[in-house]
Amino acid sequence: SSSRCYVSSRVRNWCQNSLSLLGKRTVNVAYDGMARSIDQFLHSNPEYILISAVGNSGKDQSILAPASAKNTLSVGASNGISGIAPFSSKGPTPDGRTKPDVLAPGTKILSAAAHSFGFNCGAIAKSGTSMSAAVVSGLAALTRQYFMDGYYPTGNKDMKNSMVPAGSLIKAVGVNGVQQFEGFFKKYDNT
Repeated sequence: SSSRCYVSSRVRNWCQNSLSLLGKRTVNVAYDGMARSIDQFLHSNPEYILISAVGNSGKDQSILAPASAKNTLSVGASNGISGIAPFSSKGPTPDGRTKPDVLAPGTKILSAAAHSFGFNCGAIAKSGTSMSAAVVSGLAALTRQYFMDGYYPTGNKDMKNSMVPAGSLIKAVGVNGVQQFEGFFKKYDNT
């Protein structure tokens, strides 16, 4: 199998067919048509993972699709190691599910800065959950490569153990590999 990154016709067709759903998002409805469409796509295409920023409203119960979809890996922004960034949207979702799934650094992240003229490129410090989602996307790519290079289950590279992991496995590794911020998150009853 190839490890090249590309947009397949399935993803391209799904995006084109789902664009009409963007106008139908409703405030305080976490699981709308867009979220259902995302979950259906991920169920039908288990090799994919969708990593989504939760938004920058800073309010409780403010996570909307695509981050509210059940099978996405939704990412909030942290203030380094001290907790969630004040601007990061927070859960639970309006229907009671715990989101975001993970937090990643999202304040003052050094990013590429292109100028509107000339070829001078530099760097700029940016903050937001989009910066956090980029961090998690990189970690997800490394996790996928770990499985594809055959490091699982021994920790040593052995191509006999090589596998293409499902997106749900990458999400599970990400969610279960984090360190919880003690005393910060409210306990949600997801039963």
